[in-house]
Amino acid sequence: MEKEDRMLLANIEDKIRQSEDRYMITFSSFLDLRQRSLAETVLKTRKDLNYGFYGGYENAERVICAFFPEGFLVGERNTILITNYISKTFFPLFPGKIRCRSSGL
Repeated sequence: MEKEDRMLLANIEDKIRQSEDRYMITFSSFLDLRQRSLAETVLKTRKDLNYGFYGGYENAERVICAFFPEGFLVGERNTILITNYISKTFFPLFPGKIRCRSSGL
């Protein structure tokens, strides 16, 4: 693995940790097809992780990866929703293809 690849994966791990520790959505920098493939290989091994790739339109060559803390759910058309536990309503936040470990919908 090249130094550039190790730096990319270290940056992604930092974004995951920030998302979990601070309970906030975090984003990678834009990833090309090779970088996305490398990131997906590593991210798929994390069963406890909510994340998604989004490039602005379907089949975009450059995408960002968003990391979501626990409490975010997948809604219609794979839209990420945050639960408002007081009113039991949902708010759409991220229109992309999302992989979540669990869904309450």
